[in-house]
Amino acid sequence: MASAGLPPRPADSKDTTWVFNPPPGWPVPPIGWQPEPGWQPDPSWPPAPAGWNFWKPVQGSGRHRVSTFVKALVGALTLAATIAGTYLAWLAFHQNQQTTAHWVSEANAACDQDAGALYQSVFNGLAPSTVAQGDSSAQSSQVNKVNAVIAAVSSLSKLVGDLGALQTPTDSRAPQVQAVLNSGNALVSSLQTYSNAAQAAVVNLPGTTISQDLATESRAEKQFLVNVVAWRKAIGALGLTRCPFWVSNPNTPVPTSPPTPQQTPTASLAPGEQQLVNQLNPEYLTNCYGQPDLEGAGGIVAAVNCQSVGAGPTKQPLVVQFSDIDSALAWFANNTVGFVNRDDCADGYKLGTWTHNYIVAGVLGCTYTPNGDFRMVWVIDSALIGVIADGSYGPTMNEWWTNSAYVVYSGD
Repeated sequence: MASAGLPPRPADSKDTTWVFNPPPGWPVPPIGWQPEPGWQPDPSWPPAPAGWNFWKPVQGSGRHRVSTFVKALVGALTLAATIAGTYLAWLAFHQNQQTTAHWVSEANAACDQDAGALYQSVFNGLAPSTVAQGDSSAQSSQVNKVNAVIAAVSSLSKLVGDLGALQTPTDSRAPQVQAVLNSGNALVSSLQTYSNAAQAAVVNLPGTTISQDLATESRAEKQFLVNVVAWRKAIGALGLTRCPFWVSNPNTPVPTSPPTPQQTPTASLAPGEQQLVNQLNPEYLTNCYGQPDLEGAGGIVAAVNCQSVGAGPTKQPLVVQFSDIDSALAWFANNTVGFVNRDDCADGYKLGTWTHNYIVAGVLGCTYTPNGDFRMVWVIDSALIGVIADGSYGPTMNEWWTNSAYVVYSGD
C-alpha cells in the first residue's frame, strides 16, 4: 500500500534495487527504509519539488551484498537504536538549515564574480548611438550594441542561475529571498526581450519598417529598466550590495551611459583650459569643454569636463588645474568630507594616498554618495591636477581608475 503523498516503491529485480530518494531538505532515512501505510512527512520539512522522483534505481548494485549488509545491520541494531538514529538525522537537518544571513553572504560572493563584466555589457548595450541613422558607421555601432546586450543576457542568466542554485533558507525571511529570485528571473526575461528587439532592428526582417523595429526596441528597453528598479528593491531589502544595479536608494533612475559631451571646439577653450587639456592623455580623456564658473576661487586656474574613453564613469569626469599643492589638498579635503578609510576603494571605503609606478602620486578618496553614485576623487601631486569621477558600481569604477588614474600624458 502506498503511503500518503508518496508513490509506491517499484519492485526490485535481479539487477536493480530501488531506494528512497529524499527531496531537498528532507533527512536521509536509514538504508532500506520504506514508509508505512498512511505515513506523512514532517510538516516542518519543505515541500518536494513538482514531479520529484521519490524512488531511484541502483543499477548493478550487487543485490546479494546489499541484502547481506542489511541483514547484518538489522541484526546488530535494535529498534530503539533505529529510532534514535532517525531522530538524530532529523535533528541534524534542523540544526543545519540554511539561514537568510548565510544565503546573503553566498549571494554577494556569487554576484562579485560576474557583476563587473555584466554591468559593462549592459552599459555598452544601452548606450545611445553616437552616430545618425544615415551615417555610414550607424550599422556598425548598432551591431556592437547588440553584441553587448547578448553578452549581458548570458552574464545575467548565469548570475541569477547561481543565486537560484544556492540552498534556499527556511527562516522567516525566506520570502525576501524568493523575491530576489523572482525579480532576477523577470530581469533576465526582459533583457532577453530587449536583446531580441535590438537584433530585429539590426536585421530589419520583412514585414516591419526600421522605425517600427526601433520603437519596439525602445519599449523593450524601458521595460527592462522598470524591472531593474524591482530588482533593486528586492536586493536592497536583503543588503545584497555586491549584486549589479545595487544603490542605496532603489528608486534612483538607472544610468544608461555617460551624457553626450558638448562638442566644444578646441579653439573655444580659454588659454588656461587649453593648457590643461594639452596635459591630458587622449587615450583616457577626450572631447573636453571648459567650466569657467569653477575657475578663479580656491587656487583653481582651469577646469574642464571630459568624456571618458574607457567604460566606467556614468558622468563626464571633472578635471581641475591648481596653482599650488596647498590649494589642491584643500580642494581634495572639501570634496571628501565624510569619506571613510578602510583601504578598500572598490567597496567605497578609501581615503588616503595612491601610487603610480610604485611611487606615491597623490591622495585618493572613494565612497558611495547618498544618491547612490560611486564617487572617486584624486589629486596628481606632480601635475597639480585634481579629478572627480562618478559611476554606479564600485568594482567597475575601481578597475577603470586603475587603468586611467594617471590622466596626465607622461609618455611612460
